[in-house]
Amino acid sequence: MYEVLDTLEAVIKAGPTAERDALATAHGRLCGAFPGFTNAEQPADRGSGRGCTRRLNLTQARVYRIRRTGVHRLEPAEMAQLNSWSAYVETIARNLYERGLSGQNVLISLPRGFEFIWAFLGCLRAGAVAVPLDFPGAEIAFDVSETNIHSLLQANPSPLSPEPPAESPAAIFSTSGSTGTPKGIVHSHRSIWAMADNLAYCADLTAADRFLVTEDLTNASGISHVTACLATGATVLLGSGIDDIKKLSPTVLMIMGKLNHDIVNDAALSRADFASVRVNVTGGSKITPELIDAFKEKTGVPLRVGYGMSEILCITINKSESRQKLASVGRPTKDVEVKLVDDEVCVKGPNLMLGYWHEAPQSGWFRTGDLASCDADGFYWFKGRTKLLIIREGYKVSPIWIEQVLQKHPAIDQAAVIGQPDPSEGEVPIAFVTIKRHVAEKAMQDFIRPFLNPWEMPVRIVVLEQMPFIQGRKVDRQALKKYFE
Repeated sequence: MYEVLDTLEAVIKAGPTAERDALATAHGRLCGAFPGFTNAEQPADRGSGRGCTRRLNLTQARVYRIRRTGVHRLEPAEMAQLNSWSAYVETIARNLYERGLSGQNVLISLPRGFEFIWAFLGCLRAGAVAVPLDFPGAEIAFDVSETNIHSLLQANPSPLSPEPPAESPAAIFSTSGSTGTPKGIVHSHRSIWAMADNLAYCADLTAADRFLVTEDLTNASGISHVTACLATGATVLLGSGIDDIKKLSPTVLMIMGKLNHDIVNDAALSRADFASVRVNVTGGSKITPELIDAFKEKTGVPLRVGYGMSEILCITINKSESRQKLASVGRPTKDVEVKLVDDEVCVKGPNLMLGYWHEAPQSGWFRTGDLASCDADGFYWFKGRTKLLIIREGYKVSPIWIEQVLQKHPAIDQAAVIGQPDPSEGEVPIAFVTIKRHVAEKAMQDFIRPFLNPWEMPVRIVVLEQMPFIQGRKVDRQALKKYFE
């Protein structure tokens, strides 16, 4: 039996020849196992209107499960699993199809791991609609859970579903609920794989890469990190957090929001831990020039800033090395069109959702609700969300701008600003911060005053022990609003 080793390469090099070879080729062919991609050995059918218009080569794709204690020993059964992805996905698809679930919403209530990915892909191949996370009004027809996943993996001679049309629903993801009630985002087979293709473009992903996936698989970005690797033959490392960086030697990270701050502030991490990493693709309103510089100084790794949402991944990416473009969210990604209407970002492309669950189908340009500007070089600069704008005595106040100014203070770690109803001014900004060391509220107010207009000044700055986040990514502004209830 293998001992727990520091890296997967050590596992591959460790055992007897037969086991070593089994691990070294543990990738499993999935070509044709689900709609969205054609067999890699055959030309992609770009004119049929069915399936997707990209090729999928999974003969090189590898996925390894990482436990919190490190890379665990791989038992013979797990080696077989790594070589049997196509069979497992197809078996789940047959069982779901036999149950009459094509076109029905199937909830995936499984923990993070191989089985979750098999179930997701199995739903796609069966023509069912994968629902990785429940949301209000989801109308679930079947729940794939730990109690029935083994029965779904039992061999079934029943036929497979006919391949669904490219524009038929494939999955429904849930919005984060950071600014309101969560709702379903319906993606087609075409958009699922267009998102994977776009993510691969953002990271310049190749079969030589090792991608550490830390995002939750229940959201659109998390599962797209996996499918992007499957589409390019890159190795997926299913990690549980930033500690896995030093254990697994990834080449690509896609770490969002707060975790980048955690890396900068983690005394246990050093530049040597990031020696294998060539890029960290990130996004979010908290990616400031100061954070980009601090991350590069700490790790030696560039932060490549992009912009997207569960409705359409990805919209823009910044691949420029110019300091003048440091905090820009970049230019439109491949096959994505962007325009500004009254400073609001409007987009369209093959990776755009079909629409929201139980709402009118999306057609034409999608209004994101995000505000941006575009410079002469075609680089976009994120300015905030229309929903978050604070209207104070007729002035439009951007919370994002106030947050960026607050975070210039050396004692402030994180900042978030919300609007609070006011009988005389309509709304007033209130700031919430976490701090690195004690600082008086007046000192913070005095520091930000030269940067802000009078109507932008927060009427209060509240110091929190911990900033509330949703899935470790977005500030939970609904929770902040409850602070004064």
